[in-house]
Amino acid sequence: MLSDAYRGIKFCSIIFKILKGEEMVIKYFQIVFKTVGLLFVVIILVFGYRIISKDAQLRRIGAQVAKKQETRGCDFSKSFITLCGRSSKSNTRIKVEARCEIHDTLTGQTKNYYLLASCKGEDTYSKGRLFLDPPYDFSMIIADKEFLIIRNFANTLFDNVQPGFWKEAFGDIDFYIKMARIEQLSDKIKIAMITEGSVIINGRIEISDQSGRYRAILEFPIKTLNVSKENELYQVDTGPILLPDFSSSENKAMIERFNIAFVAYNNSYEAYFIIKEPTAITADAKNKTSFYSHIIRLNSVNSIFKVK
Repeated sequence: MLSDAYRGIKFCSIIFKILKGEEMVIKYFQIVFKTVGLLFVVIILVFGYRIISKDAQLRRIGAQVAKKQETRGCDFSKSFITLCGRSSKSNTRIKVEARCEIHDTLTGQTKNYYLLASCKGEDTYSKGRLFLDPPYDFSMIIADKEFLIIRNFANTLFDNVQPGFWKEAFGDIDFYIKMARIEQLSDKIKIAMITEGSVIINGRIEISDQSGRYRAILEFPIKTLNVSKENELYQVDTGPILLPDFSSSENKAMIERFNIAFVAYNNSYEAYFIIKEPTAITADAKNKTSFYSHIIRLNSVNSIFKVK
């Protein structure tokens, strides 16, 4: 009987050890599963972070490419050129009226020319009469190195131009040219709707010389825009702008080969220009004045842009 009891106790002891071993195994597997689960979560987080980072990087690259490819134009409302006097005692800030990019397809060079807003001849800082007599209209074209001053009097006999290099004449010039994102308005309805607000709009015209060597992009703020919503028609009438004279046979620098003009267009393929030139005011043509009187038509690529 005692031996049976002993066998029973021994059996129970064996069962307890087995159960205890299974409990240890279970705990071991629980620890393993928890560790593996934690590692799995970490792996997911790492790969997820890499995917998100890669996606963000691709988005940044895409945004940079889009920014490089987006169309940009001049915000003329915020563009100025300042002439800095040699003595630094007097500076002159003048608003940019229009600009022209000249592309030389032979050399691959591009150059910008800026037409500044006109003013009248003045006796600066005088204590007496502030305008000069005889009075004249003062205009200027500025490039990266050169300048051209145009003085127009009531009688063209007194008109004169003054070309030169601005470093020598003024000492220094500050270019404050505000470039902005622009959106082309190719739809006539959009062009008509743009007149309902105070949105800034630019015009852009592309022309070329007969040889195809030079290509000019004329850019300017549109000051007058006529629209007919009912008939889906529009017409730009604005100026002054810079118009290069590619037909000139005179041996002059490009900055001396610009006309100042107004422009009108109501489609995308042609433009009419009215050029400022000496115009007879008497029947005998002895007396002339500078006036917008010479009308020409050019094949062109015309656009209207909304400045953002």
